[in-house]
Formats: sequence, structure tokens, C-alpha cells
Amino acid sequence: MYEEVETLLLEIAAGEDTYLELEEVRFKGNQVQLGNEEGKAAAKLAGVFCSLANAEGGVVVFGVRDDRSIMGVDPARQNLLEQFTVNVALSNCKPLIEPILNWIQLPDETGNPRLCLKVDIRKSRYYVHQTIDGRFLKRIGSHRHPIPAEQLGRMLSARNLVMPFEEQPALGASIEMIDRDRVESYYRRRFKHTLEAEQLMFHQVLHYFQTSPLIAVVSSKESTGRRDLPAYVDTALQEALVNAVVHRDYQLTGSQIIIRHFPHRLEIQNPGGLHNTLTEENLYAGCQPIRRNQQLAGFMRDYESPITGTSFMEARGEGFLNLVRDSITLSGKRPEIKRIGEAVKLTIFAATYHQD
Repeated sequence: MYEEVETLLLEIAAGEDTYLELEEVRFKGNQVQLGNEEGKAAAKLAGVFCSLANAEGGVVVFGVRDDRSIMGVDPARQNLLEQFTVNVALSNCKPLIEPILNWIQLPDETGNPRLCLKVDIRKSRYYVHQTIDGRFLKRIGSHRHPIPAEQLGRMLSARNLVMPFEEQPALGASIEMIDRDRVESYYRRRFKHTLEAEQLMFHQVLHYFQTSPLIAVVSSKESTGRRDLPAYVDTALQEALVNAVVHRDYQLTGSQIIIRHFPHRLEIQNPGGLHNTLTEENLYAGCQPIRRNQQLAGFMRDYESPITGTSFMEARGEGFLNLVRDSITLSGKRPEIKRIGEAVKLTIFAATYHQD
């Protein structure tokens, strides 16, 4: 937008509007300031970016005051401003925004060229963006306004964001790509026909946990003979694996569920942060999660677990608390949940036994 310098100058002379934002840039040490505001530059710019992307897109010009005077940007701080702008777009906007940056020369009132940064923000076709502090904004004239709840719902629906990922059309897919054997297998199981549970990945992984020589166990001698004491609770491991599959964000392409085992703990890392507004402590308090993949959760309820004899996914919201309780009983340590970037890592600690 406004590719020609002459066109951009005419727009600047006319002032800010739906498509144009002007920002004076100042520096305080290594900190970027916009206008006379201190300590609010990142939050303000994130709001500008999100409001433009949620409306019709637009242009932000750094180095121009509100009164349309072209002040420019200190060339010695060029890289600092560029890094700041990119960081705001990638880290302070959710989902991230990919701006187009161009350094240009604009004449000041005396005709001298001034270095300015022109940032193009495209209209978002597939997302409704929010700032990192949760504000959904749109551009109206030269101002940023919160998006009313009813309008936000329509915008989400129009961009297909209300439709779960698992129900969205797969572009380029055809009926020939469907594995008929798997469909028939699920159909038989769904309608109470015989299905070998050993075909499931969960059983294979759990079997590995139970039999791997790399996972230490402690043996005790009793009157009836030797007894192996478990390092982990089988039902807790099953719950952790099922949660990883059901709550995974499958839109994060190239990512995988990662399982790591160490001498005294197991780690299961799941692509995608906690869904909706859920926090780690909410889970420990018993809050019921909103699943990303409702169809997949229903699918899990149709399969019988070889460990419990019931379905892999049972009462909603109780499985995680059972995992915590059983793990504490065995190891004395509460499982840990941590966010790592766009992933969640669950750590389950192994039991420790004191031998006589």
C-alpha cells in the first residue's frame, strides 16, 4: 500500500485514517519510545498492528509526528527500531503478525531527506488477532476500538476459527486417501464388534514403559517370591499419553509429541499451549479443560483400554486429577506442568524405594 513515495507523502499530509498510522520515534538508551509515552511502546504498537490486521490492513510510518511533520529516525538506531518492530509483531500479537518492513527516505519541511520506516500490515484472512494482554481491536478511522463480543463471534465464524481444526476441510484431499481398513476397524469397534486393542499406539507405548530395561524398577523378596515394584502408575501414564494426543495443536506443522525418559522421571512434551484461558494451576485445582479436538476425544471414548478395561478417555476433567493423586501416592512428588514456548511439558517422577 502507498508504494510510491509521492502517494505516501500525500497520505501523510492528509493525516491518519483507517489505513494510516503515524508514529514519532524516540530512544531512551536501548528502549524505543513512541511519541511522549514512556514504557508503553510495545503494548501500543501491538494494538496498532492487531487493529489494522483485523480491519482492512494498512501502513505504519515511523519517523512522522502526529502533526504530520517528518522527523525521521536516527540512522544509528535503525537496527534497534527494526528489531523492536519485528519482536512486537511476533511476540506481542496472537497469532503472530508478519509485517513488511521498508526503509525509505522522506523529505522534511526543508526538503532534506529523513530516514523513515514504512511497515505494511496485511488484512488477516484466516485469524482474528489479539494483543498479548488479550485485547481484540479493530481500526475505525484513526482510532483503535475493542471488538464487541457479538461482532467478534461473527468475525471468528467468517474466518472459520469457530470450526475445530479436525473438522476443517483438508485442501487437496480426496476420497482415495482414506485408509479403508482403518475406517472399517473403527466402525466395528464403534458398534461393539471385535477389535484388537493392541493395534493402538497407546498400548504399544505403555507396554514399552512396563517392559523397557531403561526404566528402573526395584525388586523385593517376599515369602511368595520376588516382586517388582513399579516406577510409575500405569493409569497415570495412560492419562498423560491420551491427553497429549487429544490436546495437541495439530496446526503446528512439523511438531511432534516428544517423550523423554530419565533415570528418575518421564517427560511428555505436547505441541500447543494450554487451550483457551486455562492455566497450570487451574488444572491442579480441578478446572475442566476445553479440548482442542472434540472429535478425537470422542474417538478415544470408543476404545477400550487394556489397562483399565474401560475407555481410554472417561469422565471429563477427572483424569488429570487422578494422574496427580496416583503419582503423588507412588513417588511423593506432584507431577509438574510447564509451558515451553508453544508447547506444554508434563513431568512425572518415578517412585523411590528404600531397601532394607
